[in-house]
Amino acid sequence: MKKIFAWLHLWLGLISGIVVFIISITGAIYAWQPEISEFTQPYRFVTVENKPYKSVTDIRAAAEKAMNGKKAFRILYEEAGKAPVVQFYQKSLTIISTYM
Repeated sequence: MKKIFAWLHLWLGLISGIVVFIISITGAIYAWQPEISEFTQPYRFVTVENKPYKSVTDIRAAAEKAMNGKKAFRILYEEAGKAPVVQFYQKSLTIISTYM
């Protein structure tokens, strides 16, 4: 009986340990998502220049051209040093974002 319980304890512990490890790793990735995005998506950041801003129509036209004629529905301006985000709808009602 002692061998059976030792075997069960070993394998159930390993299986539950793997589950806890996966949950911990995905939680860490979720918690550090902004920092990971900054590292893996450098196109989101632009250098601040002392030039007049592009007009909204120029940004929209460039984004629609890049997305093969899809119609943009929103342009988001964030803080200085970040590119404006142009968002599009897809037929499946999901949102596609393009950084200009």
